[in-house]
Amino acid sequence: MALYLHDDEPERAARTLLGQARTALDGGFHGITISEHHAGFPGYVPVPATIAATILGATQRGWVAPSPILLPLRPVPLVMEEIAWLAASHPGRVAAGLAAGYSQRDFDVYGLDRNAAAKTFRAQLAEWHERIADDSAPLHDDPAISGVLPQTPVMVCTGGPKTAALAARNGFGLFLPPVDDHAKNRPAVDSYHAASGIGPRIAGQWVWLGEPPPAGLDALAQAYPDVDNSGKQAYAPGVLHEHDPDSLADRLHQLMLDLGLTGISLRVHLPGGDADTTSTQIQLLAEQLVPRLEARLSE
Repeated sequence: MALYLHDDEPERAARTLLGQARTALDGGFHGITISEHHAGFPGYVPVPATIAATILGATQRGWVAPSPILLPLRPVPLVMEEIAWLAASHPGRVAAGLAAGYSQRDFDVYGLDRNAAAKTFRAQLAEWHERIADDSAPLHDDPAISGVLPQTPVMVCTGGPKTAALAARNGFGLFLPPVDDHAKNRPAVDSYHAASGIGPRIAGQWVWLGEPPPAGLDALAQAYPDVDNSGKQAYAPGVLHEHDPDSLADRLHQLMLDLGLTGISLRVHLPGGDADTTSTQIQLLAEQLVPRLEARLSE
């Protein structure tokens, strides 16, 4: 499950996020993701690994992934060390996702060129792989880098076929965006398989059990512009919603079969929604959807 901040004072928003993480993990979700944006991008945090560490320290089960981390904003060795030691501190409970980023404001905060992000990201993925493989490099003397990081699931967050193939060639998993029609993700999946990718394959998906609030749906449709200040959408999210948990489980199961996924990251945070409504939805999904989807996956 992907979790997000609610619009509130920072201290209260952080407490609410932690409470929702406990609800999700204690309720049966296998794991959660915390995503990165900067400059007050609604719902997101600028330091996802820090928030992930807080959640890991306050919970007893399930994995937590800072995902995506916007890799072009940071040196590769720094991120590798951060993830490796987070995983060493919480064995078997850490994953991570890496992305190039798209929002102009994220790059403005750091004084970086957004137009160079994709090229930088591709080079960084190769660098990450080379640093893992080169046991003569100084970084390899760190036991968490040499012994823990290679066993930690790290995914590349992309819907692009070329980047998906690069992820496969460099030993990463694949994390697909939550688009309105997952047929748009098919080329990336096919490219990943063609490049002999063997890592985890996850897709994001907004869901709602019951009738989602219309205002939240309208707000979600406008939540991801600002690729280049042109107003162009980064992607068009869609919400799968059903009143019957069996029907919702069937649709998600079919999506996983169609794309050959090993997991699915559910999202219920709708822009402008209140924390209590989100928390209730998390609890409903944990109680009514997760067991049904697990049963279908075990057949």
